[in-house]
Amino acid sequence: MLRKAFFAIALVASLSTSAFAVTNVAGGNHVFTVGTGFQTFPIIGSSNSGETLAGIDLYLVMDALGPIITNVNLITGTVFEPNNVGQGNFGAFLAPGLETAYFTTTSAGSVPTGVVALITIDTNSAAAGQYLLALESETFGPSAVYNQVGAPGTFTNGSVTLVPEPGSVIIALFGAAGLGAVAIRRRRRNA
Repeated sequence: MLRKAFFAIALVASLSTSAFAVTNVAGGNHVFTVGTGFQTFPIIGSSNSGETLAGIDLYLVMDALGPIITNVNLITGTVFEPNNVGQGNFGAFLAPGLETAYFTTTSAGSVPTGVVALITIDTNSAAAGQYLLALESETFGPSAVYNQVGAPGTFTNGSVTLVPEPGSVIIALFGAAGLGAVAIRRRRRNA
């Protein structure tokens, strides 16, 4: 009886482990300086149980007033570099610089998790602030990964935060100090 109970517990444990084998893809939180041109950051795939990837459909949407997406690279510098059939797109830039849809698959087998994409943005035309980087598209829906057990992936949106250049902050502080000095001088003159 004890042996049957142990076998049942072991079976349930193994089923629950494989049921939760999930590939997680995270947009990450990235900080850049405003006006510094083209910046590149990674999108990372990880697994809680050693899952490997056979492909990805990556849909990205950047906030409308934020930085502009200028390049999405699923091959060079990613886990797919040694094993892929090339990179394709579903209309590339659906909303120029704001919505993208790219995909790749392995030529055979699968690859380990890690950097699944390198995204390049242009920060020259955006104001300082935090902008959402969504890993889903209104046109295509959520991004998708293909792995060895056919389990769906989970996707976590990221953000891009643009901070002012240090020189701009210093100039603003001097400007505020100057306005304060003028206000004090006027009060003394009127008193």
